[in-house]
Amino acid sequence: MRVQRIVSLAVPILFGIIVVVGLLGNLLVVIVVMANQQMRSTTNLLIINLALADLLFIVFCVPFTAVDYMLPYWPFGDVWCKMVQYLIVVTAYASVYTLVLMSLDRFLAVVHPIASIYVRTERNASSAILVTWVLIVLLALPVLARHGEVKYTFSSIEHTACIFLDRDQKTRPDGYNKPAYQVTV
Repeated sequence: MRVQRIVSLAVPILFGIIVVVGLLGNLLVVIVVMANQQMRSTTNLLIINLALADLLFIVFCVPFTAVDYMLPYWPFGDVWCKMVQYLIVVTAYASVYTLVLMSLDRFLAVVHPIASIYVRTERNASSAILVTWVLIVLLALPVLARHGEVKYTFSSIEHTACIFLDRDQKTRPDGYNKPAYQVTV
C-alpha cells in the first residue's frame, strides 16, 4: 500500500514534467524547421517526423498512462484502452523507424556523398516517411484486438484494468500464439 501511494503521487509529477518539456521541445523543433525555408532538408524532415511522433506520444499516451498508475482502475472505457495501447505501439515504432531512416540518410551522405545527392531529396524523404507511417499503422492493427478493459475483484471491490488480453489454449483454441504476437508487433 505504501509503494502504491508513492507511485500514485510520484508518477503524475514525473509524467507532468515529461509532458511539459516534451511539448515545448518538440513544438519548438517543428516550428523552427517549418518557419525557416533554408532549414528544409532530408535530415530536418526526418527530425520533424521524429518530433511529431514524440508529440503524438506525449499527447495521446503519457497522460492516460499516468492516470493508469494513479488510479486502481481504468476510467476511460474499453475503446480508449485499445486506442491508447495502439497509439503507444504506433508512436514507438514511428520513432524507431524514423531513427532508422535518419541512419540510412546519414550513411548515404557520408559513404556516397556525390551519388546520394539524387536520392536524398525532400520528395524521397517525404515518400519514405509516408510509407513508414502507413506500414506502421497497418501492421500495428493487431494491438487493437489484443488489448482491452477487464473487470476483476480485489478486496471485495470490482475494478477495471486496461491490459493485454492473455488467453491460453483452454479458453482460446484458435491457435493464438503470444510469443509470435510479441515478435511480430
